[in-house]
Amino acid sequence: MEKMSHANPNRQVENGDVGAQIINQQIDDLERAEAAFERGAIAEAMSLFNGATQTDEAAAHFGIARCLRTLGNPHEALGHLQRVQQINPDFPQLANDLGVVYFEMGMIDHALRQMQAAADAAPDDPLPLQNMVDIALANEDIETCVRCCHDILRIVPDDPESL
Repeated sequence: MEKMSHANPNRQVENGDVGAQIINQQIDDLERAEAAFERGAIAEAMSLFNGATQTDEAAAHFGIARCLRTLGNPHEALGHLQRVQQINPDFPQLANDLGVVYFEMGMIDHALRQMQAAADAAPDDPLPLQNMVDIALANEDIETCVRCCHDILRIVPDDPESL
């Protein structure tokens, strides 16, 4: 399962203030970190995310978690996702990504709870449902798999690739 999301922080309005310039630089670092992550430059992304923890700590830790997970380190990724949860429990895609990490760690019940929370929070987003299908298939839970596939088709009826 590799279906994790990515955060996109809001840019601060530049007003000539030195503090605002520093914040804008760190937001630029977050944007560059996202771009580095997307092109597969994980070490560069990690460095940039680490440097941006003073500006948007939740987004930076979320990005670090994605990098760690990509590097095959779900236990450390979980620690960063839990930090995001402490800072901003409503952080977009947090429940989905927690579910992915829990699944990778074999914590199926936790993974299903997080995916259900993600699906409930964003009923028009097929991603948590797609992840629930993966979990259900791994557990040979055909009933949940069929239910989730039905829900995915309700959200994106003309996109068979979403299954």
